[in-house]
Amino acid sequence: MHIQIDLLTQLTYEDIHLLLQESLEEGYAFVDRLTNEYFSGINRFTNRGEALFGVYNEEEQLIAIGDINRDSYSKEPQVGRMRRFYVKKSVRRKGIGTELAETILDYAQYYFSTIVIHTDSDEAASFYQSLGFVQTSYYEKSSHAFHFA
Repeated sequence: MHIQIDLLTQLTYEDIHLLLQESLEEGYAFVDRLTNEYFSGINRFTNRGEALFGVYNEEEQLIAIGDINRDSYSKEPQVGRMRRFYVKKSVRRKGIGTELAETILDYAQYYFSTIVIHTDSDEAASFYQSLGFVQTSYYEKSSHAFHFA
């Protein structure tokens, strides 16, 4: 499967609506939060180091999404938070999530010294640990952290 990972400077409802619908059907509200925050202007990823990434398939359909923000729970400006990470169900376990996460981490290393995430899913925890995240309770409202060397 050929994919393209883009730094999104403009998100459209047309692009995200299928991911949004599927995520809600799975019981995940975070893509809905991303959509609402983006279209309301609350979070447009315009601050230093913040970015929204999308993965597109050969048909130019958005099949995965993820973002990086400064961690709003931390007083340390060098701590970023990877959030709103979602991969379409039909393309999971094909390396797309790993490529997207590695792209986000590669981008984030120029702005942050630590990236945190929060998950309460064992499957997601295993995924993030495979990328080098370590389980920690040091950072508020975080379950895992990745420290750049």
